[in-house]
Amino acid sequence: MELELSPTGIVRNAGVHDGTLSEVNVGIAAEIQNGSIRFNSEEGIKFLLLLEGISLFNISYLGTQNVINDLFILNALNAVEVVKQIVGLEENSFHTYKEVSDGIKSGALTLVKIVPSIGAEIACICKSAKIYVE
Repeated sequence: MELELSPTGIVRNAGVHDGTLSEVNVGIAAEIQNGSIRFNSEEGIKFLLLLEGISLFNISYLGTQNVINDLFILNALNAVEVVKQIVGLEENSFHTYKEVSDGIKSGALTLVKIVPSIGAEIACICKSAKIYVE
């Protein structure tokens, strides 16, 4: 599925709003840098979000209800200025804002952010993110 992103990186065409997370997988070994997130749209469509080349992954507030408000995917083609607002990298990581911002501007990195209505909030810095309908 080709993602349709707003100018600020919000995924608009996947039916993500009010969808629910069903599975989060991230490799824990140093040599495994990939992960996946499965979620269902409110209409029951099943999605797989593949994250490749992960350098930072943060999940908080994971609970029994994990309802998605928005899914952001930021890369060289959209709003890099939003990065600092939606993930507090300098507070939570050894990565600096400049490193991540430069990586996104150059196209080497992508920021994926799942903003919840309730439950899990996810931020991931990776080399690429692809979404598939299952």
